[in-house]
Amino acid sequence: MARSTATVTEMKQDNMQDPRTGEMKPVSPEFVTRLRESAAELDEKKKERKALNEAISAIYAKFEAFGLNKKAVRAAITYQGMDEEQRKNYDRSYQTMRHALGMPVQTDMFMEVAKQELDS
Repeated sequence: MARSTATVTEMKQDNMQDPRTGEMKPVSPEFVTRLRESAAELDEKKKERKALNEAISAIYAKFEAFGLNKKAVRAAITYQGMDEEQRKNYDRSYQTMRHALGMPVQTDMFMEVAKQELDS
């Protein structure tokens, strides 16, 4: 499939409909060819996306086979992709919501031990 180098504005066929009669005007063969190429390109991208989605699903299935919760894994992967400011905001929001719902996040046990050692 030859990839069309035409931009969207170059591809636009002006006045495809007769304003008086509402009938479709004939379009140029070049325009039709470009539309077909674009449709074929879109179809190919959809097939590629389907293959990628299947590969990603297989990887998540591996995590499930290890006994991990799929939603928790997805959340961790999303968290990994965040920048530092987004992570801080996420952490604050998560802790606030857990507290508001009566399910506070467990404190870090290592921090608790260190605090107890400092207090003694």
